[in-house]
Amino acid sequence: MNTFLKPLAFTICFLTASFLTSALPVQEKFVPLRAVDSSVSPAVIKAAGEKFFSELSDEYFLNRYYEFMEDPENAAGAEKSRVFDYLVADLNGDGRMELFVTNKNLCIAANCETVVYEVGENNTLTKILDTDGVFSVSTAAGAGGYKIIRTNRHESALERSVAEFRYNAALGEYQQIAKPKLIKNKK
Repeated sequence: MNTFLKPLAFTICFLTASFLTSALPVQEKFVPLRAVDSSVSPAVIKAAGEKFFSELSDEYFLNRYYEFMEDPENAAGAEKSRVFDYLVADLNGDGRMELFVTNKNLCIAANCETVVYEVGENNTLTKILDTDGVFSVSTAAGAGGYKIIRTNRHESALERSVAEFRYNAALGEYQQIAKPKLIKNKK
């Protein structure tokens, strides 16, 4: 009986592992986030910076902002929009770029707050994601044709966490799928 159960158990485990790993991409490709170009007007960039700043609730980042603005070297470009970094990617294949706004100049490490805005008709801005970490955008499309977004967040010298976000068409925004996965950093 034992000689029959061992091969059967091995076969079941092998088939289960094969099935689960076959759903994982062998070599996933990512869409590069690009620097803002002429596809996004300066007025939209300024509006996104103002909107992002007005929604910053973290006292630490606000204090860093005011310290940054008090520096005489930064006073010349005193517009709030110049403090933030902007990147673009077409997340849903509609030919219009979605705008990633981050407070990279005001944060420490790589866990900078980033907001993703969808730029609509008449240059309206709709927030579709607000999170932190370093972003990567998969070429794979999820719900509504929107690409999957992953963030890589620094947790400690020993580990980081990776979270996956998929677009929820019913809510009109990205939502995190499951709990972030902790990954040990290589030494």
